[in-house]
Amino acid sequence: MTDSPQIFVSIGRPLNESQREFKRSLLNIVKTQGFSPRTVGRETEDTDVPSARAVDQIRKILSKCDGAVVVAYERNKADNMSFNSVSNDSKSEAGVRLPTAWNHAEAAMAYYSDLPMLLLREKGVWTDSFLVDGVLGAVGDIEIGPGAFVTHDFLGQLQSWVEDVHDRRKSGARRPLSGLDAEVITLRDLGAIFAGMNWKTSLIFFSMITALVGFVFSLGLWVAHIK
Repeated sequence: MTDSPQIFVSIGRPLNESQREFKRSLLNIVKTQGFSPRTVGRETEDTDVPSARAVDQIRKILSKCDGAVVVAYERNKADNMSFNSVSNDSKSEAGVRLPTAWNHAEAAMAYYSDLPMLLLREKGVWTDSFLVDGVLGAVGDIEIGPGAFVTHDFLGQLQSWVEDVHDRRKSGARRPLSGLDAEVITLRDLGAIFAGMNWKTSLIFFSMITALVGFVFSLGLWVAHIK
């Protein structure tokens, strides 16, 4: 991977040529902003092959990213769908188009990772939970087809998101310790961890580290002596 900001892109596996072209065009848009998109899949444009522990894989990818893009386009369709089906005021709707459930999971994980998100929804696709406009942020409606990325609304949303990604990167905001790989923890990460503690907790934590270092050093001297 390059030193450019990495962007996690949550997008379902393309099921037709229109979705495939849309996905490729979207990834190119991300690249033209100077970013490196990360996608999990088996298409030629994907950067990461799916693993058996998908949630762990996505968590690790997100821990290295400075932003996320979530695209909810049609994956499934219900000929007739009942809403609040066991209640007395249930309602039915025909031809409900649904995105992949992974959009919801990955959007929630990106939000928890405090990543600036570009949220997009195909026009006419029914969404709830994390993909409702205003829950995690503004959700832009978009067509899956030519001209999708030249509308005034999309370009405005894109520009705002790009600025947020750069601001996050410049600020040095880091992911929580639970999202770090132990082998890649840096002094910058440790500084961010200390910055998030109050002075009492920091003092206790620092004292514990100092004591541990002293113990390891003493143990090393003892082992050297008996040898």
